[in-house]
Amino acid sequence: MIGFHRPTPPGDGVLVRLGSFAPMSSGPVVDVESRTFDATPLTRTTNLRRLLVAFTAAVAVLASGFGSAEAHSGKQSYLYLSLFDDGVEARVEIPAVDLSSVLDIEIPRNVEEAEAAIADQAPAIREYIAANTSLGDDDGTWRLDVADEGKILATENGLYVTFDVDVDETFDEAPDTFVAEFSVIIESDPERDALLIIENDWSSANFANEGEHLLGFSVGMTEQLVEIETVSTLTAVGEVRGLGTDAVRTGIDLMLIVVALTLILTMDRRPASTADRTARLARVALAFIVTFTLTLWASGLGLVDLDERAAGITVALTLAATAIAAGFARFRDIADRSTVGLTALVGLGFGIGLGSAFVDAGLGRRRSVLGLIAFEAGAVVAIAIVVACVVVPMILLRSTRWGDLLTVGLAAVLTAYAIAWLGERGLSEEWPIEEVANPLRVWPRNLWFVALAIGAALLLRRFTAPTASPSAEESSSE
Repeated sequence: MIGFHRPTPPGDGVLVRLGSFAPMSSGPVVDVESRTFDATPLTRTTNLRRLLVAFTAAVAVLASGFGSAEAHSGKQSYLYLSLFDDGVEARVEIPAVDLSSVLDIEIPRNVEEAEAAIADQAPAIREYIAANTSLGDDDGTWRLDVADEGKILATENGLYVTFDVDVDETFDEAPDTFVAEFSVIIESDPERDALLIIENDWSSANFANEGEHLLGFSVGMTEQLVEIETVSTLTAVGEVRGLGTDAVRTGIDLMLIVVALTLILTMDRRPASTADRTARLARVALAFIVTFTLTLWASGLGLVDLDERAAGITVALTLAATAIAAGFARFRDIADRSTVGLTALVGLGFGIGLGSAFVDAGLGRRRSVLGLIAFEAGAVVAIAIVVACVVVPMILLRSTRWGDLLTVGLAAVLTAYAIAWLGERGLSEEWPIEEVANPLRVWPRNLWFVALAIGAALLLRRFTAPTASPSAEESSSE
């Protein structure tokens, strides 16, 4: 006789087992037992193709280009300007070796020792920057106030000494034409030059710009007329959308929250129809988007004001809670209502992290509503890309004996990251977490990790028999 047997949840195919049977004619019983094959290979192949298409689409979006060129050649000084409706901010960055030579002070090459050195020499450095930096327009020279303390910036080409400069002027709107004079280092070393970089400005669509300079300063040309070229609003919105995408793509803690939430939903072994799974996913996605929108907008509009440390702690706690829940959800049935509630809480913490990135980029100081719309759209794009990348190996292994190991292992790694960030931010320390996390966010290195994970999952699924779902096991025991 032919017996049918279902060790896997609905949606993973129907397996048919050929058992012993007796032919119609007399004679011995022939046993052809034991070949198990997939009765729906076309369905499973189609589903696999869909998964791989989703991953390929994510790769294509990522390949369209993220990130910007960075400055810091080691031989040039930089004057950064951010133009807002309510004011102008500036920052001066000078190669430590040049500043040391010009002021005849010693700045060690070690970051900690260099920070101590510029703290001791801050008055002399501030005076030097003020004497060689000037901004103004037709109404006169702007009052500049160099910050009391500076910082050390470590680059591939050496250390830079950086000082913020406050422009103590009131503007009706962001200036688009002014004069900049910058002779730092150039006045002592004619072979050196400097660059003016518009770091943040809506009208020219410069946001978090670190490398594209507007003009240069050199001997005989230390005073320049700055004219900001206005671009279309659509272009500026596109740039802000890119910042929203980067906030998730390079904000490794935010990206890992998305991974943990995907783990909860994908590795659920409860049998369910495609329609039920889709409806559950829609409820969870809606709860996540609505709640992170609330805290993102509250932060972006200044209704919720959390400093960087508080926001970082909130994000770390959110990641820890989500990762731990992912481990439990694999072995314990969690009611849909509870899952939606958990997702809503996760969304609140995620939105606080996004809001912190929005505010840090200075996007809340000019066209904040339009900026929030574009920034959130970019974040949603990044979330979809992350899900498309990580869901493929999860689905491939969900119904195999490797599913438990994947869930527990990944949940443990995510929890470890969360605890490390929580300790670092809670204690206001600087631990080398970024060095460990860096491969996860560097393009295209991060996609190699995903591609290898998919390849390994395909091999494991190919040579591993599917396991029964808890519900199937209970039915078979009865």
